[in-house]
Amino acid sequence: MTIGAGIVSMIAGTLTQRDLNGTIAGTQTIGQGFSSIAASYHLTTTTSLGIGGRVLLSSSSDASSRGSGVALDLGAVTSIFDLATFGISVQQIGVISFGSERFSLPKMLRLGLSSRIPFQIDYVPTTSTTLGSTDTVEVPSIEHLLVGFEAQLRAGAKTPTFIIGAEVIPYPFFAVREGIALYGESHGVPQLFPATTLSGGISLSLPLSIPIRLDYALS
Repeated sequence: MTIGAGIVSMIAGTLTQRDLNGTIAGTQTIGQGFSSIAASYHLTTTTSLGIGGRVLLSSSSDASSRGSGVALDLGAVTSIFDLATFGISVQQIGVISFGSERFSLPKMLRLGLSSRIPFQIDYVPTTSTTLGSTDTVEVPSIEHLLVGFEAQLRAGAKTPTFIIGAEVIPYPFFAVREGIALYGESHGVPQLFPATTLSGGISLSLPLSIPIRLDYALS
């Protein structure tokens, strides 16, 4: 079993408040964030189940803009003939309250399929310590191309969103990744390349005695 936890905090900055006549009525700082805890359990060497929970918070000097809520995610991932990885998840099962009003979160179903293409494969001979027989084991290189396809269906959306992404590791200490929506909804209209999802990022592993990896993403 693997267990993880995290905290995300986002500050929108200081906003100027005005009344109906445009007169400045003060300022307020709005912030949002969540704390999360998640766990996964390996059923077999190729199949895992996961569950995650989040506590959502929205802070503001205006009582009607302050909110809190809870959300639950469920998912599973498995290997398909050692050629690809398939995953499915249901996210944002929960509610959030703002002031005296309570809303259900927009649930989302996600299906994903990915395949890892190593740049080279080494074959290493092994010898059984009990039988004395020899065998050959494939060892894929760290350098590889990872290609993934994902379908998202959010509650209330007119159409699913289809996303394709790729990650390239040309060197063991460096990775580049990017993704884009191929089809989805933009301003209520289903269309090709809706420009609602576009992201990229890099990862750099530092050659230190304590392993440290730096990630930068733009989306």
